[in-house]
Amino acid sequence: MPYRLLKSFGLIAFYLAVTISKPELIRILQSNGSRVHEGTAIVHSPRILAIWTEHVLDRIGSERINVYFLRLLEYLNVWTNS
Repeated sequence: MPYRLLKSFGLIAFYLAVTISKPELIRILQSNGSRVHEGTAIVHSPRILAIWTEHVLDRIGSERINVYFLRLLEYLNVWTNS
């Protein structure tokens, strides 16, 4: 989505660069003389969905739901690192 549109809706606070894959990052680092000893990945969720989910959870105000949501994110992180 266009940067100006996302910024005008308050969905981003700063310019977002291009996202690259873990293998591409490793290739770039190695091509510049770096040695990669270990690597991992993080969940990259669409920002608009993350903001909306956070807003809804804040309105609900349930600690239990927040815990379940964090567990889901942890599960997704483990899953993407497999």
